[in-house]
Amino acid sequence: MKPFNLEENIKRLLTPRETLAPWLFDENNQMHENMRRTLLRYAEKLIESVISPIDGLEVADVTLTGSSSGYFYKDSSDIDMRVEVHNTGCKWLAKDSEHMDKFLATQLNGFFNEGYRFYVNKRLIDIKISSKQVDFASLYSLKHGKWLIEPTKEINISENEMKKYYLEKRKVIMEEYESIKRKYRGTELGSELNSFFVRTVLRSIKNHPTMEDYLTFKLLNYEQLLKPIGAESIRAYNRALQLKSLEH
Repeated sequence: MKPFNLEENIKRLLTPRETLAPWLFDENNQMHENMRRTLLRYAEKLIESVISPIDGLEVADVTLTGSSSGYFYKDSSDIDMRVEVHNTGCKWLAKDSEHMDKFLATQLNGFFNEGYRFYVNKRLIDIKISSKQVDFASLYSLKHGKWLIEPTKEINISENEMKKYYLEKRKVIMEEYESIKRKYRGTELGSELNSFFVRTVLRSIKNHPTMEDYLTFKLLNYEQLLKPIGAESIRAYNRALQLKSLEH
């Protein structure tokens, strides 16, 4: 695997492509209808498995998100999708965003642990579930076939400014991660790591309040710092539950 190069990745993230991803959009920035329907079919498999069986949960939208919906994609970019789920009547499940997203993340992990993986023309479909849409740079509704947020090529950030911002934000995030590991054990460790994962991944750096935060989230992913944290939270929680079962 090619080593992570911060400067190279920042330069690429700040350099827009001339057109939207041609495997998804035509020259008028409209999604190819056959691709839209294919992506919705894959989303429906997830919905039928983990959302529909729970009374009171409603799918508000299915969207194309991330770099695949804008001008800053790579030729190897995944197709990022998000299923937006609202609690409209499930009495046993909290309605606040953090608890909803914890539950939905657990449901999604269970789905993938059953071996489900989606691809289109050998390109991975990276599908997520959350209680609301968190992207702000570009957003396309697959359900309604229209742009919710039009993509733009304009990013008024210099490479040096972005590098400084990323290194400062990265330091804060990793210090919080190490603090959680020192402070908690057992199921508490799993729970705290899961909350941290939700805040930094599903909420994508506090709902992307700035373009710098959005790009920081992308760089954390490219440096492969976030997914291992999510996996560690699941392992810690499962380990604690196994020990408790042995005690009984």
